[in-house]
Amino acid sequence: MCQNIKRARAAVSHDVISKYFDELEKELMNVSPTHIINFDETNLSDDPGKRKLIFRRGCKYPERVLNSSKASISVMFAASGDGKILPPYVVYRAQHLYDSWRVGGPQNSRYNRTKSGWFDSFCFSDWVETIAIPYLKKLDGTKYLIGDNLASHLSVDIIQLCNINNIKFIFLPTNSTHLTQPLDVAFFRPMKNSWRQILEEWKKGPGRNEASVPKDKFPGLLKKLVSTLKEDNVRSGFRKCGIVPLCRNKVLQMLPSIDSSAQNETQSTQQSPAVQAIDSTFKELLKSLRQSDSPKTRQKRRRVTVIPGKSMEVKDFEESAVVSEPGPSGLETNGRKLAGGAPTKKTKIPVITESSSSDDSDYCVQESDEYTLQTNSEEEPRLGTHVSHVTPVSTSVHHPGDYLVVKVYGKSKNVFRLYVCKVMHPEDDGYVGVFYKRNPQTCRFFPTDEEAFFSSEDIVTKLQLSDTEKASSRFKNMISFKNDLSDLFLY
Repeated sequence: MCQNIKRARAAVSHDVISKYFDELEKELMNVSPTHIINFDETNLSDDPGKRKLIFRRGCKYPERVLNSSKASISVMFAASGDGKILPPYVVYRAQHLYDSWRVGGPQNSRYNRTKSGWFDSFCFSDWVETIAIPYLKKLDGTKYLIGDNLASHLSVDIIQLCNINNIKFIFLPTNSTHLTQPLDVAFFRPMKNSWRQILEEWKKGPGRNEASVPKDKFPGLLKKLVSTLKEDNVRSGFRKCGIVPLCRNKVLQMLPSIDSSAQNETQSTQQSPAVQAIDSTFKELLKSLRQSDSPKTRQKRRRVTVIPGKSMEVKDFEESAVVSEPGPSGLETNGRKLAGGAPTKKTKIPVITESSSSDDSDYCVQESDEYTLQTNSEEEPRLGTHVSHVTPVSTSVHHPGDYLVVKVYGKSKNVFRLYVCKVMHPEDDGYVGVFYKRNPQTCRFFPTDEEAFFSSEDIVTKLQLSDTEKASSRFKNMISFKNDLSDLFLY
């Protein structure tokens, strides 16, 4: 029996691993194993899995009566290079968190909830502040957190907070956690085997009539699981991944060997030409299977008008298909991405509520259904978007890191919107920056994935960040300004 891996994981090469260890050796040279923490989240499912059992000969469909479901609960685990396992951090899929869901769990464990049940940047920030930092600040010297580069793990505020406590982040190469992450390599598999045994015993006993694991019963089961975890598995994972002690060959040995050794050349010269041809062809086949294909450009989605009750043919799609119009940064001029091209569709703007969350990033344009703004480039200019209402400040010189209010035009130059933008770097006749969006319920702004060029003539005013203030962790990836923005209709 073999295990399937994605082509992206199979494409991890010796060069990628070597470059990773070149940097890793600079950071972790002479660092104590107690100062190195590997963190990763996983899910504990409600299915105890299949088992080999004894049945009467000729039974075609062996079954056993045991309730199970596809539900799962996310848990963040972390461990140090010397085998010390930190308290777990649990995230439920729910709108609210109740006291009974936190009773009877492992000592010092933490609990949270999100709408999706997965970790978002808020939960990760809370994990860093409540578990990682309290554990690491007791140690002297520089400490390191090693993990994958998920979007929820990349936060400037968290990195700055860790720098204050002399903690540094190290992110693993993309698609390489099956080789470079200690918890994935040697810790999670035995842990999940133990979880299946604990879950099966519970389902045969106290939980035999439960359709799934109730959230108020999960902390007790998690406590039993934590008591079975072994520090030797953690140390084995760090050793197998070449982190403690530092040894890149541990990882390189898990990759297919490069066919360039003198021994292989000697053996190939002793073979007949026919055997050599078959051998080289077979090697090329294996190489093509392992290497990932070249990335394909995604085709634009097309909106098709259909008539209810009428059957469709291919020609109907070709005639009625309409290419969706570009979004706010969809225009291209001389190979440069311009800020403009307002969408004519409904754009969903996120609203921060107690239960807001997402799978990939905390805030994105398509994330929330609670606040929808109809945008149309043909509409009349709204309050604060007319040219006479604002005064450009294009004569000023701006630097990377400055926050500006800029105009983003639609199809017509008579209608524009005002957005907050952070300058990334200047260009000949303008700047390239990252755009921010306003939270409708607050005066705070959160970054988007939109990075585009804007002209110096489109700059309205310069903003000044407000002083650092204590706020809920839910708003820690958002910013506010000292300026009075009541006269500007910012999006």
